Amino acid sequence: MRPKCVSTYSNDLQVLLLHAIIADRDDYVSSLIQHGVTFKKKYIDTLYSETLQCKKCDGMDCTKIHAIHFAVSSSCCQNIWCTCSNHLSAIQEPCKSRKIREISEDDSENNSAITVKYASQLCAVLLKYPENKRNEDSTKDDSYHDLLAWALFANKKELAGVFWSKCKNPLLTAIMASSILKNMAKKVNTGKDRKLHEDLTQQSRLFEKRALELQNTLYDEDEKGCMSLVNTVDEIWGMSVGPIECAYENGMVDVIGHPCVQRLLNKIWYNDSAVQWPQWFKSLWCCGRGPKRFENMMNAWFSPAMTFAVHYIVVLVLLVIYSAFILMDIKSENALRGIGVYEFILHLWILLDLLEEILLRHLRSLLLYKMPKGRLVVYLKDFWKLLAWFSYVIIGAAFVLKELIKFSWILFIFIMCAGVLYHSNMYPHHYDMWPSRGTGALYWRLWKIMSLPYWQIYGELFLEDLKGENNSNGSCTFIQSEWESDPSIERCVEYDWAIMIIAAIYMLISNLLLVNLVIALFSYRFEEVQNNSDRLWKFWRYSIISDYSTRFPIPFNVPLHIIVVIRTFCCSRSTSCKGASYKDEQKKCINGTSLPPDLLADIQPKHAARCLFKEITEKKQ
Repeated sequence: MRPKCVSTYSNDLQVLLLHAIIADRDDYVSSLIQHGVTFKKKYIDTLYSETLQCKKCDGMDCTKIHAIHFAVSSSCCQNIWCTCSNHLSAIQEPCKSRKIREISEDDSENNSAITVKYASQLCAVLLKYPENKRNEDSTKDDSYHDLLAWALFANKKELAGVFWSKCKNPLLTAIMASSILKNMAKKVNTGKDRKLHEDLTQQSRLFEKRALELQNTLYDEDEKGCMSLVNTVDEIWGMSVGPIECAYENGMVDVIGHPCVQRLLNKIWYNDSAVQWPQWFKSLWCCGRGPKRFENMMNAWFSPAMTFAVHYIVVLVLLVIYSAFILMDIKSENALRGIGVYEFILHLWILLDLLEEILLRHLRSLLLYKMPKGRLVVYLKDFWKLLAWFSYVIIGAAFVLKELIKFSWILFIFIMCAGVLYHSNMYPHHYDMWPSRGTGALYWRLWKIMSLPYWQIYGELFLEDLKGENNSNGSCTFIQSEWESDPSIERCVEYDWAIMIIAAIYMLISNLLLVNLVIALFSYRFEEVQNNSDRLWKFWRYSIISDYSTRFPIPFNVPLHIIVVIRTFCCSRSTSCKGASYKDEQKKCINGTSLPPDLLADIQPKHAARCLFKEITEKKQ
């Protein structure tokens, strides 16, 4: 039986660790953890209450960090710590400061379990991932993950590093922590919170740097093990995700561009049949040597690279078919009856492509494999998939040019201002701005106001119109009753010397300033993309490879999807493969290696501690 004095001494050390964490003494916390002092989960609730409680807080103008979390998910915050929700909702009960010894042991454990649950939900909301139900066995060793979540929410930089180095799978944990901090920083909008935004962004970059450092060390020590690790799904904070998947969905370009990930993508792209396209092309025709020649040929034919090649060969053929299609006179009486083979093939391909992109792959995954609905939010964040959805809506592509849209508002203001000045001097006392005598919007003066300054941007000066030299051609009238009764009759210009001054100033501003500003803007963006072209190419390469790893080439997609559905249903009823999910099968097809157990359990924490020690040493120098 354990002596009572030893148990009391251990409890005192645990309470001391709790107070050291509350006081933000990372040196004491690190020393106590190194000497074997463990943190009891029953103190999690107290930790949140003592550090993230907002006393005398104005809910409408709160600058505390937990106001960010309240904006992300008010329901989670109301179940974790006292926030400014008291000032925003009358339903919430008054805050109660919960001290360590004011509650019983059972109440403390229950409250801590609730706090851990909703803290994990808040992490899931920030990452836009669905939260799985956490098993009791998986939560026994998650105390450092729970402490890390608190440190991220409280913006405790040093303590976050200490807890991160003790977490399991620190590579995935660093990527997720960096993403959480980045999304928290996006919620800081006001100017007075600029320092908080910079702190969160800096800490996010620090965790991304730690992930890169781990990738370097693990890849140098075990290349195949590291390649397997970055593509292995693990559960952190109740969320199941892989490192490269999380890094891609949160825009971590350098993590995706690491040689370890790029080498893995090569294996996926060629299905382990080659490392470069000439070797892959030879493998297609069984031109290689060695005992695996036939196996490499089969892998090459069923690789994502082959799917990509077949897809674009079909697209090139359809371009020729489309060229023949647009030559048909669609206004003829027999246009609908005379649909030929070309038109039928084109319409069939459009239908099959729509089914492949929207219904067959993603709806099948949602219904058949129980893909959580929250994952669709992450799917919708992918620009290229959205562009494929709206490829037939031309105007949708214009909204992609965000910087041009912002600049267009400035240009629109200049055009309207110049147009109003032109119109007021060329047509003084013009009252009929919105003629409605059966003419509709065609003869609104708004179009007259905007058209002249708009075309002047492109070099059309309209000096004859501005000076009224075209009044004598008979297309206009000075009689007010005529142009008011018939909007199709244009009013003649009444020349004024101020018109030429307005034109000179407007042309000077629009051509020498605004147009050149647009040119400079695109030149800067082009240089930025050119300098980062290699990084961006590696980043978006993951999207293409992951997409073509799961799609089937058209027109073979419909029968192949049916075969996969039947095979999956049959497999689910079989005892040999019962419990296998679509994600597991897809991962097995993508990466045939399994995760070495020692790489996850032993090597990662050692390198994480070494990375943290290196940071501390560099800071002291």
